[in-house]
Amino acid sequence: VASVDALLFPSPTETFGQVVMESLAAGTPALVADQGGPAEIVTNSKGGFVVKAGDVDTFFAQACSLMNESDTYEQCRASGLDYAHRYRWHEVNQVVLDSYEQLLSSQAE
Repeated sequence: VASVDALLFPSPTETFGQVVMESLAAGTPALVADQGGPAEIVTNSKGGFVVKAGDVDTFFAQACSLMNESDTYEQCRASGLDYAHRYRWHEVNQVVLDSYEQLLSSQAE
């Protein structure tokens, strides 16, 4: 994914968005349909754009905009990287461990 300029992902049926997270983690902005996990990830991360599913004209226009506007591209790239890095395994595992420690300490009181 790191060797492409953008992830164009128009599928309205993807539920989890793992490919989108991998794209953002590689510094690749994403353009996705407005349904499922990919839309939520791109909206929360500001790592690209979300377009109404099936709207081919708008999808094409947004893809062109993303590729032709270097400031927008760089902003999406940086935001996506920042967002994805918060979900690396080390950070996710630490959140789980902190939750367990908090639960155990609250039961000890």
